[in-house]
Amino acid sequence: MKSRGRSPTVQEMLNYWEYRANSYYIEDPFGRAILRAFIDKLQPKSLIEIGCGNGELLSLYKNIPAAVAVDWSENMLKRANLRKARHFLPNLRLWRHDITQCAPNGQYDVAVTRTVLMHIPPDAIKKTVRHVVKCADQFLIFEYFESVQTEPLAAHNWLHDYVPLFEKEGCELVESYVRQDLPQVLFQFQKKKGVIADAKEA
Repeated sequence: MKSRGRSPTVQEMLNYWEYRANSYYIEDPFGRAILRAFIDKLQPKSLIEIGCGNGELLSLYKNIPAAVAVDWSENMLKRANLRKARHFLPNLRLWRHDITQCAPNGQYDVAVTRTVLMHIPPDAIKKTVRHVVKCADQFLIFEYFESVQTEPLAAHNWLHDYVPLFEKEGCELVESYVRQDLPQVLFQFQKKKGVIADAKEA
């Protein structure tokens, strides 16, 4: 499923976010509260946020012993670093990483995305999900989702079916939270036990 019109390439998407970095901001306290509740329930010792943007969620990770946030936009990371300093987060590391190219370094208890995968073009979403799954055991995937698309999407947005995408990579759906105010769902996935064992042996 994809937006109408010509689909931008991954490089065009990166250029778009580099350009938007200085002005982009999501004011979403309710979304933060939803995500915080799921993180608090999981109580991870380590966490990676994939596609952290300007760092709007970084303060949620203050009590996680080992937290990492990555983004493919250098300009977004500049703002994220400023936010890290402002909130004093010595437990958090930031670095540049393109999740469409490969999995990030390290292995984490939980990986988080928020409105990130919805910006990945359809021809890159399968490998991108594969890269996400490689780096953690549990996943909080907070994305735009509707069972039936009700409105045309902007050229940089896509509707993906996340459950079969993650199931194909050896994950199972644990829980989901459907927002009533926005067409967003927080999917909680975990690797199936056999998949976790295989990953630790590899």
